[in-house]
Amino acid sequence: LKEFRKAGLKEVGVQEFLTPVPEVVSASLEVNGKTLELHPWGPNMVYLPMTPDEGLTGPLIYAADGSFAQFNDKPVKGSIVLMDMASYSNWLNASMLGAGALVFIGNEEAIKGQFKEKEIPTPVAFPRFYVSQDVGEELKRLALGGSTKATVKSKTRWQHKMLRNCYALLPGKSAKLRNELVVLNTFYDASSYVLGAAPGADESTSMAMMLSLARE
Repeated sequence: LKEFRKAGLKEVGVQEFLTPVPEVVSASLEVNGKTLELHPWGPNMVYLPMTPDEGLTGPLIYAADGSFAQFNDKPVKGSIVLMDMASYSNWLNASMLGAGALVFIGNEEAIKGQFKEKEIPTPVAFPRFYVSQDVGEELKRLALGGSTKATVKSKTRWQHKMLRNCYALLPGKSAKLRNELVVLNTFYDASSYVLGAAPGADESTSMAMMLSLARE
């Protein structure tokens, strides 16, 4: 708003509104006496990754790209499945085979499409999570090394929060068209496929471009 005013725009203001927002209360992964950082995946439509208070405990297995062949001879039922980001929508295979939870292993070279393809428009009650590449490699080593059990704990919730749209007007110069409205809009918030990890790179670039246009 300050930048809009500095740019000389008129009728600068906000429109407040309530909307449900997913919130992470706590999340962790415990293995071999260590507690590791864990990020809940975004909602399966409206279902958020949650576990009982005691968590979900099961064998830690690595399923690479998540194809059915990767599950051969592995104790999938009730397991905690590790899966690469380059796995398309194969996390559904783990769900169908009875896994307890799934953890995507982060990759610095992962592209937006690999996150987007894992969205689902139905409320599948299957908890999914995400760990950084370093943590993922440590877990992968443990999974490939033999019979290791892990426990995932997650508490998430939907919270109604007051958000706002920011707006400003630039009066037209044409006497004929000055009552016509042309809308330029961009995101002011930051979204993410992983709860609690929204870098905002795309959104900040768009916001910077809008402010640049306003100053012109």
